[in-house]
Amino acid sequence: MKSLCWNVLGLGSPRAVRRLCFLVKQHNPHLLFLMETKLDKKRMEKVRRKCGFVHGIEVEAEGSRGGLCMAWKNDISVSLRSFSRWHIDVLIEDNLEEEWRYTGFYGFPYLKDKNPVWNLLRRLAKESDLHWLVEGDFNEILYSFEKCGGIPRDEKRMEAFRETLVDCQLFDIGFSGVRFTWERGNLPETNIRERLDRGLQMKNVEYSSAPSLFYFRSLSPSFEYKKVESFHKDQKIPFRSLVDHGRISRNNTKIHLNLEIDKDEMYWEQRVRQNWL
Repeated sequence: MKSLCWNVLGLGSPRAVRRLCFLVKQHNPHLLFLMETKLDKKRMEKVRRKCGFVHGIEVEAEGSRGGLCMAWKNDISVSLRSFSRWHIDVLIEDNLEEEWRYTGFYGFPYLKDKNPVWNLLRRLAKESDLHWLVEGDFNEILYSFEKCGGIPRDEKRMEAFRETLVDCQLFDIGFSGVRFTWERGNLPETNIRERLDRGLQMKNVEYSSAPSLFYFRSLSPSFEYKKVESFHKDQKIPFRSLVDHGRISRNNTKIHLNLEIDKDEMYWEQRVRQNWL
């Protein structure tokens, strides 16, 4: 089973919805967990269905903050256990021999004191002895070396987070970007491998080989050159290459290409606003 976990930072714009639909189409997850949707239940349900998910659970945002959504395909069975503005906890039946537990978790960044959030995670840990996968954005790090630049992280906050994971018997199985995943129990190796592979999905790598998406605009030649150069590099790297170096090169090219597209979109958003003013 494959899942996709993403802090979308708002789905109020058509562009954000298109990105989500493209990411879902690209990776075809069985289970989807979204944070910071910033939408009410009705609008989030509409977005979820547009992405091809008939089944789902929405926790609406509080004003312009928060908002969670968990969605799943027909080939798995999901039973809701509990939810709050910080989590959605479910039981899952798929191709495994036994039922297991999945919790999508979101550590609200607006709370200076995270104790209520960590206490919630501790309570959830005591509710079941099933194999348990916790996935989400906790807005906290374990150690200071995980943070690059900026103001140093408060050691007491990191220590509180580490103690919470120990109390819950959760083990770090890797991260990518701001997404962390913890697992409790011995799930089959193939499923662990799939969960580790999902880390690549959180790099927000979005691209398309459709030529219609790559067109020139009246920007500086160097900007457009980087975008087109990345596109051509992407086409030259074999898609099904079994060589590690080939996969790494292709992923790096996708990342650079996505960054150039984002720069392009941001430029024109600012340009439109400038013209309007």
